[in-house]
Amino acid sequence: MTVVRLASPLLILLACQNGSVPTYAPCAATDTCPSSTKCEASATGGATFCTKSCTTSNDCPNDDTGAQGICSSDVGPSATAAPFCYEACPTNGCPLGGTCVSVVATDTSIVTACLPGLTSPLSATSWTSTTLAPAATTKGVATSTYAIKFATGEFSPDTITVTGAFSATLTQGFNASSLYVGCTETTTFTGGTWMSTAQPSFTMGRIAVTGAIGSTNRTGCTDTTKNATNLANVYDAAVNQGVGDPFNAQGTTLTITSGGGGGGLPYGDKVDWTFTKS
Repeated sequence: MTVVRLASPLLILLACQNGSVPTYAPCAATDTCPSSTKCEASATGGATFCTKSCTTSNDCPNDDTGAQGICSSDVGPSATAAPFCYEACPTNGCPLGGTCVSVVATDTSIVTACLPGLTSPLSATSWTSTTLAPAATTKGVATSTYAIKFATGEFSPDTITVTGAFSATLTQGFNASSLYVGCTETTTFTGGTWMSTAQPSFTMGRIAVTGAIGSTNRTGCTDTTKNATNLANVYDAAVNQGVGDPFNAQGTTLTITSGGGGGGLPYGDKVDWTFTKS
């Protein structure tokens, strides 16, 4: 049985009585935080929330449910971050918004804290591209549809790295001068892991894929000897191996620029792959 903690109106009133927003809640410059906290970001480029610097968790105020705050210097892209107070993450998720992330507290214990303002344009999304890479054209590919899926990702304490499961399907048709006239080639990738590092913002950065295993089938070939089932490793190297590729996600459009390899793309030559959110 899961026990859900609900903040009573009295607790919320007490938490807010000295400020316009509760302790650990996201805030703006016009908001007033409860006494002993102020509206600031705990890491460069991070979201502002009502917090305070600390040495141990004993320095941190309770949240609006009465739970002790967490003191950690493990948050943010800098390895020399100052310790700040964070809301402890209850079993039902962060009540004031934010994302539950496993962090190391100043007493070296591993705890789960609510980190405000974290977002990923890739987590729990699917995208489709009809981009034709030069290497595909040389191979005789006339049409291509590449559908990729990024499962829900987990944030690292650095607040810019997200990791989740990856899968994809590549469907290609070939022109009349190729070795595979009439063929429809379908490659399914499963078992992969995607990792994005967002810089300078959550919508831009670098993406890498590892561990994706491809299985390729060719059907309908004019030369029936070209038909094939469960071919292995046809595109796996391009999808997995390398340093990853730059990405830029703006609304319903995702651009991944191949060239470094390992960014989840089936061809490694340099070209912008444009995806539409599906």
